[in-house]
Amino acid sequence: MHPPEDYRLQHTAPCDDGYSTQLRDARTRFGSDVLDQPDLYGAVDDETLAQMRVAVEDPDAVLRIYRAVPPEHLEINTGDWVTLSRAYAHDHGYREEAPAWPVVYADVPAGQVWTDGNDPSEYGYGGPNLTGLIPHDEHEPLPAHPLDPAAPHPGSPGIEETMDFRPSPGAHAERRIPPTTDPGHDRAGPQR
Repeated sequence: MHPPEDYRLQHTAPCDDGYSTQLRDARTRFGSDVLDQPDLYGAVDDETLAQMRVAVEDPDAVLRIYRAVPPEHLEINTGDWVTLSRAYAHDHGYREEAPAWPVVYADVPAGQVWTDGNDPSEYGYGGPNLTGLIPHDEHEPLPAHPLDPAAPHPGSPGIEETMDFRPSPGAHAERRIPPTTDPGHDRAGPQR
């Protein structure tokens, strides 16, 4: 029998390792202009950018983290890779020739999210293990986001508009999302 962490790859997530920093220090780890010109640091969607801004402005804010997981591991453990984007998590859950992995999420304090400044879409989780999480597919609604002004998280800043789920443009180009049945949809792009 394999230990529960066998689903992790050798490339380890950022953590409290003396090099990585908490997300609140994103400007130090990435660059001072990461929130103003995020395209210089890689593809960043609206949900990720909104959560990065909140974490920098309010280190005590609650953020929503996501992770695509094998169906037998409905959990987020200390040291796991996570993302601040539902779309990015679903992109990574797509498997060619196999069912997509489900995505789990949790609302956690910003201080439990770590970055090494390598990719603004990928972070490490540094809080306690979160087990028994409910899997979601890309079409299921989720409870109110912690950044939603109507969410029951007092003290956390809100966002001005609703964040709609959409696969990231890079995922479509790399064919990491299932082909659509929409006849007007562009299906071009390299195969992985």
